[in-house]
Amino acid sequence: MVIPMTPHVLLINVAKVKKGGIAFLGYRQFPNGLKGLAELKNLVRYGDIIIAVNGQSIVTNKLEESLAILKRSTQFAFLRLKHGETEAGGHVQSH
Repeated sequence: MVIPMTPHVLLINVAKVKKGGIAFLGYRQFPNGLKGLAELKNLVRYGDIIIAVNGQSIVTNKLEESLAILKRSTQFAFLRLKHGETEAGGHVQSH
């Protein structure tokens, strides 16, 4: 999946998952209240687990390391997802 980047990164909220990766928790909006393209196109769904960014696995990374990789992306972030993990098992760690 390819997600367009913005000056505000991906405009998504995430949390670390015990089994590895980061869970998508919801979208954020631009400061002016507009929705980002990822939200408008519904590219990521609640409960999806991001397991790789730009071909680099983030399964064993700390949350801060995974976020740094996302922030280094320029125009697009290439994400590898597992769908619906948190809905089924409730594996999200709160930070």
